[in-house]
Amino acid sequence: MTIGIDNGITGGIVVLDSAGEVEATYTMPSRQGRLRKCIDEVELKWILQYHGNQRVFYECPAGARNHNAAVSMADSFARIQTVITLLQMDHQEVPPKTWQAAYWKKKRGVNVDTKDIAIAVAAGIWPNITFIPEGCTKPNTGLVDAALIARWGMSQKI
Repeated sequence: MTIGIDNGITGGIVVLDSAGEVEATYTMPSRQGRLRKCIDEVELKWILQYHGNQRVFYECPAGARNHNAAVSMADSFARIQTVITLLQMDHQEVPPKTWQAAYWKKKRGVNVDTKDIAIAVAAGIWPNITFIPEGCTKPNTGLVDAALIARWGMSQKI
C-alpha cells in the first residue's frame, strides 16, 4: 500500500493498494487552533496508524495566494511531517510541479486550472471513484490530488 497526502486544511489522504486501486479516502482532519483552523495531528496519527507502516508521499508547499495562505500551508506541512516522522514512516516530500508533470504538461505563460485537470485525470484512472465526500456534491480536490500523489509515488523506483 501507498499513502498520498495533499497538504493543507482542505487537503486529503488517500490509500492505494498494491495494484494502485483506491482503498481508503479521508478529508484532512482539522480542529480549531488558537488563531485559526489547523490539522488535527491526533486524528491524522490514527488514520496513518490504522493503515500500518506504509510508504507516504506528501506534497510540500510551493507558492501561495497570499501571506495567510502561505502561513497555513507551512503550518499544515509541519504538522503532517511531524506526525509521519514520529510514527517512523518511510516518507518523501513531493513538490506539486513534480507529481503534476507526470500527468499533464504546463505550457509556459499559460495559466491553467490544475484542480479541474486533476479531477479529469483521476476520473480517467479511477472511473468508479467520485472523490466526493459524504455530504458534499463536488469532488474534493484534496482527495483527488492525494490519490494522484500516491500513484506518482508508486511509480518511483525509490
